[in-house]
Amino acid sequence: MIGILTLLGVLALFGLLLNEIFWKDTEAVEREVAGIKFPKTLSWTIGLIVIGYNLFYYDMSFEIGANIGIGMGLFNLIVILGLLIAYPRIKRTPLVYIIGIFSILIGLTSGLRANEFIQIFNTSITRITLLALAIMYIVDPIKWEGLWLTKTLWNVIKKATRHVEVMIKAVFRKQESKKTGLLSIIKTAGITVITVIFFAGLLSQADPIFEELISDILDEAAGRTIVSIMLAVLLSFLLSLKLKADAADSPKFTLLSFYDVAVPVIGMVLLFGFFLFIQGKYLFGAEANFAAFDLTYSEYVRKGFIELLIASFFGSLIVYAVILKTKVLESIGRVRSLKSLNALLILELFAVLGSALQRDLMYVDVYGLTRIRLIGGVFLACLAAFLLLLLALNITKSMKEKYLLGGVLAITMVATLTLNYFNMDQIVASANPPEGNYKDYFYINNLSADAIDGWEESIEASSEFFDSILGKAELTDEELSHFADTKLALITLAAKRDSLIEKFEDKDQISYWNLSEAAAYSRMAENTEEFDDKLTCLTTQIENYQIGNDIELADEEEDRLYDYDYPLVRIDNSYYPPASQVSTYLSDRIDNAEIKEQAYEIYGNYHYYTRDEFFLNEHGIFTELLQELTPKSCNN
Repeated sequence: MIGILTLLGVLALFGLLLNEIFWKDTEAVEREVAGIKFPKTLSWTIGLIVIGYNLFYYDMSFEIGANIGIGMGLFNLIVILGLLIAYPRIKRTPLVYIIGIFSILIGLTSGLRANEFIQIFNTSITRITLLALAIMYIVDPIKWEGLWLTKTLWNVIKKATRHVEVMIKAVFRKQESKKTGLLSIIKTAGITVITVIFFAGLLSQADPIFEELISDILDEAAGRTIVSIMLAVLLSFLLSLKLKADAADSPKFTLLSFYDVAVPVIGMVLLFGFFLFIQGKYLFGAEANFAAFDLTYSEYVRKGFIELLIASFFGSLIVYAVILKTKVLESIGRVRSLKSLNALLILELFAVLGSALQRDLMYVDVYGLTRIRLIGGVFLACLAAFLLLLLALNITKSMKEKYLLGGVLAITMVATLTLNYFNMDQIVASANPPEGNYKDYFYINNLSADAIDGWEESIEASSEFFDSILGKAELTDEELSHFADTKLALITLAAKRDSLIEKFEDKDQISYWNLSEAAAYSRMAENTEEFDDKLTCLTTQIENYQIGNDIELADEEEDRLYDYDYPLVRIDNSYYPPASQVSTYLSDRIDNAEIKEQAYEIYGNYHYYTRDEFFLNEHGIFTELLQELTPKSCNN
């Protein structure tokens, strides 16, 4: 019964939609249909962007995660050029060119760095700049004030939902015009593609030979055609969407009363003040102060840096909201009170950023430099600059909101260019470890190809460590931890090496080309003795050493792979535990044996042994295996 009612409800909604779009011709909609205006260069814009997508971005757009390669940047370049072609000359302001050039530069850096965070960050920045250019195209005029922009964006969303109906009616008009001719072409192409795909699917089911011959062609052609049509529809929709805004409108922040703003701010000032008091006592105090809380110095500084940055960011948004509230208050006394509270809150947020910086430096002193520490430092500087702008807006009458927004744009540009210019992975890889600690090559080898120097260094360091323990049958706890890190570091590097080889041997498209990865691949090819022979030898000998001495590393490996946090670093590491390696090895030997009885006589029925029995030489399992796989130094 419920299913029937649901179906009837869906059909009713579908009927209302059809009635609204196709049969209910209101005068307002007809006026909007008649008023649709496309840019004269729409065909050029669509053609340019569709060709760019198919040449540089089609394959990458279906991949999950960071798409490392210059393809995204080249496609973004073409999209920006296509939009600028569609822009009316009067709207091609210096700001439009600045945002467009900035977007192009950041997009092209996707072919420079291999750092996954930088790739994702750059992609996000290019998407935001494209959205900004689209809004600046749609809205006329634009007023650079926070509340006005928020209200206008909401009006754009409402206008866009209405514009969907207008565009559909324009496509299905009985009389075509120059305005709707391109839409009719897109409609015809869409209907053709759907029809061909439908009957191709039916015919493929009827004849397996036809299915085999057409499947690859159909998948490639259908995918590209469908996405191309979707791009054409999206561009036609966006470039015909216009919103005439009222620049004289000045929205007021009247949603909250004076007390709704003042009382929470007082609470924040008191809370941040108490927090800073605690920070002053413990963060800058002696290590002995942590004993009362069952904490060590290293445990205390491990967390908190990112949380403090997030707290400062949201605190700065509260500061901005308070500034907006002061603009609508009529009482001079209340305005002064809010501004005073706001200034105090800004000073406390500066102190919180100082606390975050101190915690960051303490972490580096204990654990060493990591990617998140460098990225966090850049964003900390951005927040400090943003707070300075807010302080100026709060206490200076001559400071306008448009200057604040311009400052935010400048800060974003400087921060983005800084993150792209400096090779942060190489900086991390070349940093000295904290005193008394060994270098964390497992972390370094999980970084991108930007850290190729650290990758190569890890091979030599691992070889030296392995030689130092080769003659030992038992290892100390510290040596066990170092041994596990070394093993995982080499396995990770081998996987990185194989991934680069596969990429540059199989994917020859320009879309996937990346300068950093290409340089790393060339370096590996020139130094095969290190990256191939020695790396393979070390990985094998370390695993054999673990097997031969029955060294259990499950806890250490689980800690590194699953328990430790690696913010903004992707740990993509898989391997087989030693027992599974030996089982697989023996299974392959038996499967390859010419006579099963001979294999049984040599190895025994090992499938029924317990783990303890498995490692006993009396069963004969390891006797021959250890003779073949005796660990030795890879420097010989």
